[in-house]
Amino acid sequence: MNRDDAKRSILCANCGAAFDTKYCGQCGQNRLKSQRSVASHIVQQFLSTLINTESAFWKTFLGMARNPGRVCCEYVAGKRKKYVNPFVYVLVVAAAQVVFSYFLNWLGWARSESSETELPAEVINLLLFMVSLVIALFLTVFFSSSNRNFAETFTFTLFLVGQLLWVDLLCMPIFAMDGTEVLEYFLMPTVWIVLSTWAGMDFFGRRLAVTCWRSVLAFVLTLGLLFLTVMALTFMVASMNLVL
Repeated sequence: MNRDDAKRSILCANCGAAFDTKYCGQCGQNRLKSQRSVASHIVQQFLSTLINTESAFWKTFLGMARNPGRVCCEYVAGKRKKYVNPFVYVLVVAAAQVVFSYFLNWLGWARSESSETELPAEVINLLLFMVSLVIALFLTVFFSSSNRNFAETFTFTLFLVGQLLWVDLLCMPIFAMDGTEVLEYFLMPTVWIVLSTWAGMDFFGRRLAVTCWRSVLAFVLTLGLLFLTVMALTFMVASMNLVL
């Protein structure tokens, strides 16, 4: 390394290796003009993820739209670089829903009663996580002969939840114009059954009829358990209020 290269070389903020190119030769992190995080860099990284069609996020989205079972099978088989982490996938879509919901409110398309009846985003995300856990537990039991463990089935469920949120996001203007929640309550469970059956045939290696009725049963049992939990919590809160 000559004197000019030595002047241009820096230490990688990620691994500490010295390099003088655009990317670190050890870990691949790009060369930053400043070691401190700045708003422009954060925005650039965010827009790059959304705009770059070759990013793992869009590969995951397109893969889940074309063949969700294949995406889930490849991810649990070890092809992690190609797809985004399922937790990240769900969180990004949930965040996009919040932003798009505010945009619809700004346009005046939101339902008039939504501000009074809608749960906070944090509560909805927590419920999604809990529902995903319960559905994954039931699916693990119902498809125990497929040799899929709970962690693999939970990964499968998270990917499906992320894709379901995408459908809900795209249908938000339709739900807003409908003015009621009937269409949403009918459409989303139907989409979940279709999606879980379609992907489950590849993931669990079962036929259409078997995958469908087991997916429906897991969904119904999860809703029933969720309903009983909510009723129990409501009863406990009411009892505490009476005592106080």
